[in-house]
Amino acid sequence: MNWQQLVIGKFSWWRLIRLPVIIYVVLLVMGGCFSYLLIFPYRGCSYDESLRGLRFLPQEDGERLAMTFHQAPNEKYLALYLHGNASDLGTIYPITYEQLRHGVSVLAIDYPDYGLSGGKPTEASTIDAAEMAYQEALKMGYRPEQILIWGRSIGSGVAMGLAERVPARAVILDCPFASAFTVRTHVRLLPFDRFDSEARARTLDKPLFIIHAEHDEIIHPNHSKKLIAAHQGQHERHVIPDATHNTVWEQNLEEVWESLFAFLEQ
Repeated sequence: MNWQQLVIGKFSWWRLIRLPVIIYVVLLVMGGCFSYLLIFPYRGCSYDESLRGLRFLPQEDGERLAMTFHQAPNEKYLALYLHGNASDLGTIYPITYEQLRHGVSVLAIDYPDYGLSGGKPTEASTIDAAEMAYQEALKMGYRPEQILIWGRSIGSGVAMGLAERVPARAVILDCPFASAFTVRTHVRLLPFDRFDSEARARTLDKPLFIIHAEHDEIIHPNHSKKLIAAHQGQHERHVIPDATHNTVWEQNLEEVWESLFAFLEQ
């Protein structure tokens, strides 16, 4: 017996392929059974019922959906705002302040099990929650052509899911992904995915406006490139120099705002 046999044992094709097969099966199980624990890591609540603009909508499962509404001076549009997976209604003010300052009113929601919203967060439940907020905006008197479906990070996946269902002026994505799993795997390894925005972009019938951090360390800017390449309609993409995933809104975005309003008027 030579030293190779002593170290790794007798060669066989099954030994060669066994480990990759085991790893792939583990990925399938993790993706199918535990992916939402990774996609929605939020814990705790940053606010209470005294939060300004807070209101609740009843959900079909008996739980309630938390949302806030703030009307901008010199209102131009309404943003139906869908936040990231580590945020809630109490922590989005730096972004919503800029929206309000530029004449965009904000109707924002907390996903199921976020903030004071009840329920469980899944792809279906978060998109359903976004649609509830959209219907509430219509009841408030807003027309579809006034509504911007605006999603940040995980909210970009929710926004693309909602955009499949309802009419709107445009879809605005902030640091979006092509699909949830490929944020970590970079390539499509499994026969299924969560929040497959790239597939949805191929059939999106609304204008698509994207901003992405140049040095996004969480969702690589290549993701938004894929979304733009897949979209067949009016679209525009802006990469924010020197910004990381969580510092986009600390930059001077006046030129981006000007481009956005020109884009919406086309």
